Amino acid sequence: MTTSFLEDHQWMNMTDYGHCPQKPRLSPECERLNHDEVCFFACSPNSGPWIVKGTESPFNHRLKHLPLCASQCDKWWNACKEEYTCHRNWLTDPAWDANGVNICPKDAVCKKYTEMYTSAADFCNTIWDGGYHVVPDTEPCMEFSFDPTKPNPNIPVARAAAEKKAAVSEASGLKMYPPSGVFVLFTLFLFCTALKLF
Repeated sequence: MTTSFLEDHQWMNMTDYGHCPQKPRLSPECERLNHDEVCFFACSPNSGPWIVKGTESPFNHRLKHLPLCASQCDKWWNACKEEYTCHRNWLTDPAWDANGVNICPKDAVCKKYTEMYTSAADFCNTIWDGGYHVVPDTEPCMEFSFDPTKPNPNIPVARAAAEKKAAVSEASGLKMYPPSGVFVLFTLFLFCTALKLF
């Protein structure tokens, strides 16, 4: 995933970040922030409480209202706001080519992000169809990356959200996962935490 993204700015042959002819290559800082976001979405076990079933092909799962720290959103926006896109909502707006890669629909116009989105929060809240919900840093929130020499700030946020969901599920008489699923998820969580990967 990493090599492919850095070479052609595509993720899993589904999402092409450089889909506008005005600027087919991302700036280095935007490339880095998008890479961090992709890795967070695809690899971090701490996003688990906000993963839901995907409704837009070709994505079979997605995030829904994950609380994103405003400072993280600002970094992402400031790194990428001079890029171009023809999609405001990157889940629902694109057309798809024969290989399943996002392309601009007919008559869509490529614009700078600053023309497509009104603010950093509008960008972060909209680009993935509400996958992220920007909140003040004073509230429990998640970051794409962090200083690996310090404790992972996402773990307590994810744990609190998971415990809240479990409590609601238990109160309603529903089971969130079969026991084996809980064991697998918990084992993965401990392994990644020990290695400070996320």
